[in-house]
Amino acid sequence: MSGDNKELNTALGFVRGFSANKSCRICRIDIEDIVKEATSCCELRRTKENYDDDVLMNNFTATGVREYSIFNEIPFFHVTTSAGVNTTHDMSEG
Repeated sequence: MSGDNKELNTALGFVRGFSANKSCRICRIDIEDIVKEATSCCELRRTKENYDDDVLMNNFTATGVREYSIFNEIPFFHVTTSAGVNTTHDMSEG
């Protein structure tokens, strides 16, 4: 699944605004740290396990997850492993 960042965040149940505390669907980095990081920290990457924990916490301000994504019901699909990035937008435009 690919698309524009806001569209993907919305469709996959993550926060929609990129000024939110944890606006990245790929990792769980805080907004104040995202401007300092050029690469993703492995320990902050979203996994099926921490995604499920975030859904159960039901606090999108703290987790960046607004709701459980129905797309996870598709066999062999999970929002933490199956959604790609738009390299033209993310790499070329920053």
